[in-house]
Amino acid sequence: MKPIITEELRLRKRICDYALSCGNNAEAARRYHTSRQNVSRWLKRYYGTIHSLRPHSRCPKSHSRAHTAEELALIEVTYRRHKKRGLAEVYVGAGMQDIRGAMARCVIRFAATFLLRLLDHLIFLGRVIRRFARVFRAKWCRWISSMFPAAA
Repeated sequence: MKPIITEELRLRKRICDYALSCGNNAEAARRYHTSRQNVSRWLKRYYGTIHSLRPHSRCPKSHSRAHTAEELALIEVTYRRHKKRGLAEVYVGAGMQDIRGAMARCVIRFAATFLLRLLDHLIFLGRVIRRFARVFRAKWCRWISSMFPAAA
């Protein structure tokens, strides 16, 4: 199937040719009513053909937390086995077969977040207890001194 050449691609080619002939991106941008940044972006991609000016895909090429091929195969096998029970059962079943990767990182991240929150609460509780002890100690000392006045 032959790629479609639109009027926009022809215009981009004319802009690039003009910018190369005059040697000034800003002048080409003013003449064709576009921005200087667009002209320079098109010139970086332009290597003489109109197909080089086609828009590129913006989807990411890879993902750092994606499943590996073994994990995907394990998920497929588990899904075939537990298809009627739903995806939750698939993840539980795959987890029981020692699947590592994104799910394990998720569990570790949850545990770390939970432990950090627990630590924050314990630190806060320690501060409250120390503050209460200071206040209570002062009141206790005043009460003791009023009950047992010092002998003169």
